[in-house]
Amino acid sequence: LFHDAPAPSTVHQYLFKVLRCPQPARVSCAAITIGKRVVNMLYGHRSTRAELDDAEVDGLRRVSRAAAEAYVRLIAKRKSS
Repeated sequence: LFHDAPAPSTVHQYLFKVLRCPQPARVSCAAITIGKRVVNMLYGHRSTRAELDDAEVDGLRRVSRAAAEAYVRLIAKRKSS
């Protein structure tokens, strides 16, 4: 889980251009993993410099785990069909 100011980079500039927003003060990113493999990412940002509180961090972690479990179920269902 990452929550901090985005590092200056061309990739980030392009992302914010595509999102049609100014560079946010902070971004949050959580990896969706199956085992050691990253299968997706959750991204969000807010315009203030406010830190995520403990409940928000916990919520982001729970959503990430739930998404990983959903991917596992989808893969298992596809393999069994």
